[in-house]
Amino acid sequence: MSHQARHDGLTQLPNREYFHQMLAQSFAQGTQDSIALLFIDNDNFKEINDRHGHAAGDAVLLEMAKRLRQALNQHDFVSRLGGDEFAIIVKNIEDHHDLIRISENLLHCCHQPLIFNHHPIYFSFSIGIALAQSASSPEMLINNADMAMYKAKQLAQHWYIFAEHGRMAKG
Repeated sequence: MSHQARHDGLTQLPNREYFHQMLAQSFAQGTQDSIALLFIDNDNFKEINDRHGHAAGDAVLLEMAKRLRQALNQHDFVSRLGGDEFAIIVKNIEDHHDLIRISENLLHCCHQPLIFNHHPIYFSFSIGIALAQSASSPEMLINNADMAMYKAKQLAQHWYIFAEHGRMAKG
């Protein structure tokens, strides 16, 4: 029952509520200085659903969840917020170069298509990144990562780091 309440039914990743609990816990424990939040949004999910059907969309979400988990360290917290949005709490970040490496590794994991009913489905996503040390609360960190994710959708590299004091910086 506890697992069901805290995990997404489709992907079995932690759900939005569990994600919020983990993020709040990091701030309450004062361990946020080495944490980054990555917001991930599928770039063409509506098109996949419209073209291939909702079963294909579900298959893409499952594959995204699998590939995200495989591309990260064991101690990173991957969750599905809902729809085609995922969030990752990355720990032990030393500098922005770590975030660039992680982002590029994550983006690389979607270069191969998903084969669904003998048809390749290509998908990609954008990553908005915010450092917890630049936020005074979990809500501010979420807002920063969300703004960065929307900016990332406009960029060729598909990732964007929200820097301190409201300035944005890519890499």
